[in-house]
Amino acid sequence: MARYAAPGTEGAPMSYASRYGHFIGGEYVEPVRGRYFARPSPVAGEPFTEVARGNAEDVEAALDAAHAAAPPWGRTSAAVRSGVLLRIADRMERNLEALAVAESGSGFRIECSWRSTSTMGLSPIADHPAVAVFREPRGGRPVPGLGPRVDAGARRIARVLAGVATHARPVERTFALRRATEVAGELVAALAALAPAVAGEELPAESTSQSYFRVREGELSDQQAALHGALVIHRGLEDLCDAPLSGADLALEVAGMRQSVLDLTGAAADADPDDVPPVAVPEPGAGAPLESVWSARWLIGHQVHVLFNVCAAVAVADATRHLRDGAGDAALLRLADATAYVRGFPAAMTHASTIPADYYMAAIRHTMAPPSVDIPLSGRQHRGYKLFRAAMKELLSVVPDSYEQLAARAPELAEARGALLEADIVDGEWHVTLAYSMVHLRRSIAQKPEGPDNAVAELRLMRHRRAAQYASLIRFGDHYIADAVAGLRHS
Repeated sequence: MARYAAPGTEGAPMSYASRYGHFIGGEYVEPVRGRYFARPSPVAGEPFTEVARGNAEDVEAALDAAHAAAPPWGRTSAAVRSGVLLRIADRMERNLEALAVAESGSGFRIECSWRSTSTMGLSPIADHPAVAVFREPRGGRPVPGLGPRVDAGARRIARVLAGVATHARPVERTFALRRATEVAGELVAALAALAPAVAGEELPAESTSQSYFRVREGELSDQQAALHGALVIHRGLEDLCDAPLSGADLALEVAGMRQSVLDLTGAAADADPDDVPPVAVPEPGAGAPLESVWSARWLIGHQVHVLFNVCAAVAVADATRHLRDGAGDAALLRLADATAYVRGFPAAMTHASTIPADYYMAAIRHTMAPPSVDIPLSGRQHRGYKLFRAAMKELLSVVPDSYEQLAARAPELAEARGALLEADIVDGEWHVTLAYSMVHLRRSIAQKPEGPDNAVAELRLMRHRRAAQYASLIRFGDHYIADAVAGLRHS
């Protein structure tokens, strides 16, 4: 059996101060009445340090510190808490021998406390999700290599997301989403163990729209881009546990999240959904007031939408590059990835919109047209959306052929391009129905004065223009609309 030198002597793994105060609010403080008592070692029976003797006043001071720390800690996501606990575990493993000696040889337990809940560079604000940070969408980046732990975590959450019972009964669906949330938190923790997240609150917003939707863009490493993307996915899953989304919408959003995980981490998808027995996930507590949940959901859904736009822009740019290089099979894979993201666009917007229309009109809509801004805020102002539209334009410049022409020489490419363009048209169509559910026949706050008299008409016009542009490029093109738009332009 190993024998250790006495604490404080040469060769000892542990040493102690001569006196310890109360550890309150992240620091040692003197007891209110200045009283201490000697702490004897259970091994030798002799005192080895002095410990503060507390009374009711010290207890009140500790309670005050705990009450002050509780609200921000309560707003911290499960993923961030998991990262904190994993760091504690790592620190304990590095000091395992010293802790064992302290626990068995002195009877003196080391208590842990934290000054702040601002971990991993995130500072949650009441009723708001943390700032989502993305890097510039650019095709041609090498596949990330983030290590075996991240790869295993990414493959696991991809399997779990593939197996989410999107059309099950509410209880089963919620359980599956809670499980997915927990596993996504494990991926966040694995990524955070490599390096902390960028403090999004400290990055300047490049537009008022970025500021409002709590989105930033910065120079990120592969690990940081994957971590911030995983955080957006985790927040989205966490909110989906309670969001009344249809099974069809949920399936499309979860599919986009799954593809994001694979693209951001470079992990390879497994063939089958996760078949690991479900883990016990605690029931949620009382939770925040519904109004706070709705306000946060409006932003969380938009952050997921931005993530999908960023990833879609990269996938389309990659597909275009592969087509130029003659790598047809690689192009087909990236077109399929892009289609998964574009199908997720309206699902993410529907997620954001699963709030009462009356609440949107009373509490949210007016905040999107602040008096200090010339142009009311809209998703079209996000760089991710603009870059996606630019990538689509570039793709069609490389393969401008009609559907019949392309199908004759490259049928698989014709179908893959058609699936992407169909998804883009459907995105426009869903925006029409979403606008009608939220604002009915009112004008959009982002409409130009010379446009139609209401949001539905404006969005329908956008859908028709897109459908007319794609009519000859897809198998079942809307030629009636194409002819009508062409007639209007001619007149």
